[in-house]
Amino acid sequence: MAGASILRQLSDEDVEALHHKLRRDAESDLAIAKWAEGRLRSGGQAGGLGPTDAARIMVIARYRKGRPYRRWLETWENQDRQLKSEIALQRQRFEYLTSLVQGTGERGLYEASNHLKARLLTIAAGMTDRELAAGDVKWLKGLLQEIRDAEKLDRQSQVEKLKAEIERMMNAPRTRRVSAEDVVAKVDEVMGVKRKDEG
Repeated sequence: MAGASILRQLSDEDVEALHHKLRRDAESDLAIAKWAEGRLRSGGQAGGLGPTDAARIMVIARYRKGRPYRRWLETWENQDRQLKSEIALQRQRFEYLTSLVQGTGERGLYEASNHLKARLLTIAAGMTDRELAAGDVKWLKGLLQEIRDAEKLDRQSQVEKLKAEIERMMNAPRTRRVSAEDVVAKVDEVMGVKRKDEG
């Protein structure tokens, strides 16, 4: 009776095909055994998998339980899971960025830009000192400069808005006196400052 090791005499291509036949489980063990015998004969190998159909089935069953096939199956399943996971992650990212960009005009693009900046900063934060020193991180310098410029513009726009609000309050009709508290409250509102007593 031939052992399961005879199947290792198949060509690499045929071993791969055998593994997929076993994984799919769409054919009987006897049909797989006869296919393997045909491949062995065409490859110039002498003999078959056994003298009887029961012996042939036993060779396939033993190979299915053996270490080479189990190792291959585990690797294949991990690759398949990883591929599906990567596809799902890419789909999520695409849908998220699409919703940002289509969301609210310029605001959507602004949010998408901030999201990408945050991801790049996360990558940079995860790099070792050696990687930062040795790697080509010109993109990081550019990104940090862009963030600084955006913050400057944002501060400038806040200051301009603040000036306009104070001027409007001061030039409003004098039906009631503008108190310092009103001005401070308006400054806090424009600058996005939240007071402790407001929770």
